[in-house]
Amino acid sequence: MASVQTSTVMDRLLGRALPPSAPTSDRPNLVIRRNFFNPGEDGDFLLRLRRVFRPHQTESDPAVQWVDPDLAKVWTPQGPMRVPRRQTAYSDPPGVPYRFSGTTIPGRSEAEVPIVRELRDRLRQKTGFYTNFVFVNDYRDQTQSIGWHADDEKDMVDGAPILSYTLGQPRVFKFRHKDRPQVKHQVILEDNMLCIMLAPTNQEWQHSLPKSKRAMGRRINFTARLFKQGRQEP
Repeated sequence: MASVQTSTVMDRLLGRALPPSAPTSDRPNLVIRRNFFNPGEDGDFLLRLRRVFRPHQTESDPAVQWVDPDLAKVWTPQGPMRVPRRQTAYSDPPGVPYRFSGTTIPGRSEAEVPIVRELRDRLRQKTGFYTNFVFVNDYRDQTQSIGWHADDEKDMVDGAPILSYTLGQPRVFKFRHKDRPQVKHQVILEDNMLCIMLAPTNQEWQHSLPKSKRAMGRRINFTARLFKQGRQEP
């Protein structure tokens, strides 16, 4: 089982990160780093990642296979609802299921889009955190969103961090406390920014990415996670 070493990532990132949110009852426990991949050591990789997912165009490379919208419905008190964004996922090994809100999305093979494996490896190299699953959300414009939720599904390793990386349009990312929903916090997720959600963020907080009244471009979000089922840290 992979270990969760909060001090390691904090030591590596704080020198070039925004001030971290202290894990208090009033703020989620976050580490946020702007310009995560720098043009010097990561320029070629970042260029190739953009060429595949194309955040400033309407479509990604055809190798990226998005989940059929009819298969990505979530269950709400009002009944089944189509997810207001496109999604896909990759896992090591392929086939690891991500179950949430009454739907299941199996992880595709990283061999289909090898840059995803490279993204996972580079995130580990830079943060010290091992992951085995990458969930990808495609927000095509300001009308696409994700509602209040917490990434606390039982399929994931309890307490493991979630690494959220953004390409494209900056968007507002909101948090509210589960027990005291009037306690809120928000950050702006920018292009080439990494947001690490450390415990107990997903145990105590919900988050959302709301719609906007202002016209916006496309945003691609990658969340690297550690699942119980899947290849563990070598």
